[in-house]
Parts: sequence; C-alpha cells; structure tokens
Amino acid sequence: MKQGKVEFIPDTEVVYMRRIGQYGAENYALMAKMKSWAAERGILTEETVIYGIALDNPQNVAPEKCRYDICLHTPNIKNVETDNQVARRVIMSGKYVVFKIEHTAKAVADFWASFPADMARSEYKMDFSRPIMERYSIVMVKNGYCEMCVPIL
Repeated sequence: MKQGKVEFIPDTEVVYMRRIGQYGAENYALMAKMKSWAAERGILTEETVIYGIALDNPQNVAPEKCRYDICLHTPNIKNVETDNQVARRVIMSGKYVVFKIEHTAKAVADFWASFPADMARSEYKMDFSRPIMERYSIVMVKNGYCEMCVPIL
C-alpha cells in the first residue's frame, strides 16, 4: 500500500444521488449523471469535491441491495437547491488515512483489491462505523489523480 496521509475530515454537507444494486459500471453512470446535474446548475467548479461512497459491504449485503452514493460538496452548498434527482445529507466527520492514486479504473480496482490486506499490515486500525470514500476534487482529477479515504480509529 502506498503511504497515506492522516487527515481529519469535518462534517461535510453534500447533495447526493443514490443507486441500489451491484457495484460496478452503473456507479460510473451515476457519477456522470451527478456531474451533468451539477454542470447544468453551474456548480461544477474548481472548488467542487465529489465523493463516491459504497455504503454496504457486498460480502455482508446481497449485491442487489448494495447502496452507492455520489455526493457533491461546493463552498456554497447551502444555496444549492435540491430537486427530485438529489437529496441533502451530511458526511460524518472523522479521521481518515488518505491515499492518492491514479484516476483510472485499474488503479481504483487495484486499491479495492489490495487495501484489506494492506490495512491489516499497517499501523492504522480501520473504523468500520464509517464507509470508505472515493474523493474526486476537480483540480486533482484534471491532474490525473483521485483519493481513497479510509476511516480509521
């Protein structure tokens, strides 16, 4: 596992879209839908951060019941109107080890495949009360990277 940096992420208000079903290609489609929704409203800016959050472990939850949220945060989030496509929620604060990886499907898949064993060998203890978050800042994605935020105790 690459060396991660520890970061405290505060409570973060977001608007989000959710899909329920097996994780995979449909998650990418939901991301595209969220980006389109945000672009139409002029809120997809350099300051925008998008989170992809798998809320369920497919080893414990039937694939067709797994929930995946695409969340969007922007500095003026309180002024963003919700509609029938998005809802509002708060991402819980906490300490995370953040890993910067290439913004490619392969790098993301490699992370998900290797992180359990890597975490077991690391000094960090995962906090299973909070989900792992994929974090996509617009600036970082333009430079070919994204981040994986693993909650720790």
